Amino acid sequence: MLAGYLLHQGFMQTRLKVYKANLIRAEAIFRKFGRWTLLFAWLPIIGDPLTLFAGLSRVNFGLFLLLVSVGKVARYAVIATSV
Repeated sequence: MLAGYLLHQGFMQTRLKVYKANLIRAEAIFRKFGRWTLLFAWLPIIGDPLTLFAGLSRVNFGLFLLLVSVGKVARYAVIATSV
């Protein structure tokens, strides 16, 4: 989130090597569903761009931390119970 908060998309594409297709997909999802998409920040490929768009959108950090934490705890709870 901090990267998205401080940086702009052009820098993310050139310096951070975030692929444009991933950025476009994540931006569309973030615009459609808003902050609730942060519950899926643990997903591979699309999770990191979602957190970047949260920063670009200036999502409240407390809400960001809560939603990302709930998503990750749920993921690891499922993994722990399936072992």
